Amino acid sequence: MHQAGFITLNRALFDHPLWQGLTPGQRCVLIAVIEMANWKDGRWWHRLLKKELKIPRGSFVASQSRIAQRANVSRKVVRGALDQLASADFITRCSKGQGSGHAFTIITVRNYSKYQDVPESGAKGRATAGNTGRPLDAHKRAPIEQRNKKEQRNNTESHLRRSSTDSLPEPAYQLSDHFRDGIVDRQGTHRLASPEYWTGSDGQSGQRPKWAKTFDLMHRKDGKDFNGKKGRPWDDMRRVIDWVLADDFWFPNCQCPSKLRKQYDTLDLKSRQRNGVTVGEYVEPKLAGDWDNR
Repeated sequence: MHQAGFITLNRALFDHPLWQGLTPGQRCVLIAVIEMANWKDGRWWHRLLKKELKIPRGSFVASQSRIAQRANVSRKVVRGALDQLASADFITRCSKGQGSGHAFTIITVRNYSKYQDVPESGAKGRATAGNTGRPLDAHKRAPIEQRNKKEQRNNTESHLRRSSTDSLPEPAYQLSDHFRDGIVDRQGTHRLASPEYWTGSDGQSGQRPKWAKTFDLMHRKDGKDFNGKKGRPWDDMRRVIDWVLADDFWFPNCQCPSKLRKQYDTLDLKSRQRNGVTVGEYVEPKLAGDWDNR
């Protein structure tokens, strides 16, 4: 039974031992068998018996010559391929009418529905194509569905970004304000001096929450102390910031937390050497509550 449409081939098929053990011609036979199988229950007219026979989904009536013509291989290749597929339990062969002079063979692809059924998307009753039950206009609706999913994902990410800034710890904001104040005090005219640029019209869209988020990530994710605990102490980050603000080279080249985070290991080493702290010496961090006393 041939009709317009398509069949599905799972990628796992190409790694299956059955596929690996077939010759190129036998692989063509395998695909031809799947393609020739009925995608829905059908009927076949036996012209000699003058009788209509019901052929279920996944089965078809075929001769070796017909399969050979469909796969563009010899009958010898077809015989070998069918034997291989039957021994692997990929197909079953059932001969009918033997001894009557009108024998024919029904080939059935096992687990046909398992691999050929595709979940139908869209309203029931729409016209379908091929052997999968997929709506004819599925390709038209796909871009719309993709756009809807993308919009939902963007909305979710935007909500998560807003909620994440609301839950940032206070020391992250204090460190952001300290860094920003130091830049403005030394440089004088700077866009960070603008309240709208720093905090935004709604208090959340400016640079302040973005800086605080970076410092929070540095505190939770970056580096390790001598005990193997991840995160950079607040006081260590403040010490590095103070050193950057006072250094003639690094000050113009490191005026945001993202650059500070990228160069932190180098800046931390230089600041320790400049302040007389032995490299590798562990400095006990102060509690976040001590920040108010600074």
